[in-house]
Amino acid sequence: MKLPDGLAQHRYLWSMRYVMLLWLYIICIIPFDLSQFDEPDDVGGTANSLEKIAKGYLSSAGLEREAAALLLSRLYMRYVRSDLSYLALICLGRIQAQAFMNS
Repeated sequence: MKLPDGLAQHRYLWSMRYVMLLWLYIICIIPFDLSQFDEPDDVGGTANSLEKIAKGYLSSAGLEREAAALLLSRLYMRYVRSDLSYLALICLGRIQAQAFMNS
């Protein structure tokens, strides 16, 4: 997927790219720490690679874009869910914004 002239880049193999993105999405659904696949000197490398791959397909037309969006949404939800203080901060900000708009 990362090779610019690789087989997966041919336009007629869109289904292979689509299935690969869906497979990565399913991996992000499974509750395990992605960092167990990181190299010791590259903490967060697996998540960064997943993000980079998915962002690369957001500009594609069709199902590849949809699968890339699903992958990114699940990847980002993993980190928001693991950091409850961040989630609480977002909720507090929305409550304050609603209170300001209603006053």
